[in-house]
Amino acid sequence: MEKNNTEEEKDINHTIKLLKEKFYQKKVLDIIAKELYDNSFLIHVTFKSKTDLNSFLEDISFSIMLIKGKIPYIKCITNFTFPTLFDNRNLYYNIMNENKDLNDDSSNILEISEKIIQNIPIFLKQCYEDISIRVLVYYGIYNINEEYNMNDFIENNSLLFYRFILINNNDKTSKKKYFIISDIYILIFEPKENEESKGYLKNKFDIKHDLIKFEQKELNKKYNKNSIYFQFKHQEIEIILLNDITNDSFIKMLETKKKFLSERFDTFIRYPNDINNIKSFNINGKLEKIKKINSENINNLMSIIKYKEKIYECRKRKINQNKESINLVIKELITYYEKIIEILSAKGKDFTIYLTKLKTIMVEEY
Repeated sequence: MEKNNTEEEKDINHTIKLLKEKFYQKKVLDIIAKELYDNSFLIHVTFKSKTDLNSFLEDISFSIMLIKGKIPYIKCITNFTFPTLFDNRNLYYNIMNENKDLNDDSSNILEISEKIIQNIPIFLKQCYEDISIRVLVYYGIYNINEEYNMNDFIENNSLLFYRFILINNNDKTSKKKYFIISDIYILIFEPKENEESKGYLKNKFDIKHDLIKFEQKELNKKYNKNSIYFQFKHQEIEIILLNDITNDSFIKMLETKKKFLSERFDTFIRYPNDINNIKSFNINGKLEKIKKINSENINNLMSIIKYKEKIYECRKRKINQNKESINLVIKELITYYEKIIEILSAKGKDFTIYLTKLKTIMVEEY
């Protein structure tokens, strides 16, 4: 039954009014919110493309899901960069950084929303700096066994959705599953019974680091199709694709993604228009060409590293800190250490301090 001017409606309308008064015409273009059900709110915020902190080519929107007693779910809903952030990852820990968790009973919707909206432009500035130094950073998290709506992924037409059958050669069984393939991840979902538009996330694989080998196998007589074998870092699977796509096309698509992430990411970020005709990397020319890395870029990178190290130490000390949030900043630091080593090495400068830090942190992932 539709609500008529309830206290909850008054509260949310008043909250949005206060938020607009504070942020409108500064960095925020628009704020829209609605109550979904008791103590659950959805807020859409659109930020200006060009501010004093960053300069992108289009306005950028975020969706913020607030459920009392849970970590806010913040996702980007604009395809403005590569790798895309419009892939349903929860960006909360990257946006809030060392701030306290905003899921305690003392926090109200205005307080939570205000803190998140204040921090998003700082996060966008970080994204812009990552582009300027041509570094691939893994922002955001997915939660294994959590329910996801497949439509939230395919709203971004640069993400790829596949149905497949997972073959278990040991007990001769097979199960229908879903692939979502983004710019950097392969996600495997188990469809929800009687609601096939939704699925439970069962596996998450990083294309650059986890995907070791993939190839077409012999004909599977049961399905009269060739299977595809995948070797990931800690798992092997064999599948039969159900989509109307050839195995050769699917494998070529993955090879292209793997090659760009592993071998040509620097070149791609520098000259994005070179591959605009490749569908799986369609960013519509929305990245600006990047100048040669200079001393200012190096100093910025060193500042970023110090900042991330501070966040890492803060999270390690915090009791009951979410392990995924710690792993997230570890992965960021690994990426930044590798980049600063590459830059300093090319310039003939000493990089041993960062090499030591890299070796130390690589064994600390949970």
